[in-house]
Amino acid sequence: MKPAPYNSGLGDTPSAIPENPNPEFYEAISTIYDRLYEEIDAAEAVRQWLLLISRFRPLPENGRLPLPKLLDLGCGPGRYLEPWATAGFCVVGVDASKGMIREARRRMANFSNPSRVSLLCHDLRRPSADLIRCSPFDIAVAHFNFLNLFPLKEVQDILHQLRLYLPTGSRFVTDCAPPSLIPPPGKETLQLGPDLKIQLVTEPDPRNRFVTQIYRREGNELREKYWFHTTPELARVAQRTEWELEAVYSWQPDRPLKPWSSRRRTAAHRVCIFKT
Repeated sequence: MKPAPYNSGLGDTPSAIPENPNPEFYEAISTIYDRLYEEIDAAEAVRQWLLLISRFRPLPENGRLPLPKLLDLGCGPGRYLEPWATAGFCVVGVDASKGMIREARRRMANFSNPSRVSLLCHDLRRPSADLIRCSPFDIAVAHFNFLNLFPLKEVQDILHQLRLYLPTGSRFVTDCAPPSLIPPPGKETLQLGPDLKIQLVTEPDPRNRFVTQIYRREGNELREKYWFHTTPELARVAQRTEWELEAVYSWQPDRPLKPWSSRRRTAAHRVCIFKT
């Protein structure tokens, strides 16, 4: 049954669900994304990532110019932009969703360092003349399982394009949930304030290593899909696109003093360091 279009709340769905429904999904939920993930502490995540990045490259020195340039892939509504700018980077946030970029611009109005941040609406699977003009970047990051939003072929497309914007010796840091974290099937109700209640259905396909999440409201639905790639798969894709999967760390954000471990923990989240 083809899902009916939304009139409000989650926005409008496409008339047909494509193989990768995520671009349309994120466009549709841009105005409520912050309510879906209000528990995320972006500033703390950036603080912990800086602890890891400092193992691979010097961090910005206070007051030294020019600021190193950081590319935030899939920046969404801009939660991570100001923490990176405050840490001493000149930040370019990129997202394929016009709605997400609008929300990020609204958030920028309250930034303490808005001049350090700029935004670009672009599909990172495609080449970008604008990003080439902004390059070279010193480092790229992607938060919140960005690479899980794409099948492996599209991950390869993204890494291929990203290589154009970062010089040799640069790093790309991203969290990417491994297959061991494929969630079980489930159904829950999300009460996102008094005016919005959503039923979330999780449908995993462990054999093919992807998960479909279905967001339902008043008989309508939107679909989101996650692909779970193995570390050897990511290493092979990196090699094909002139990257090297330099290191993989287990990330335990609930251990703020020692969130990182080079030991592979099955139940832990995974952060990958790619090097050009």
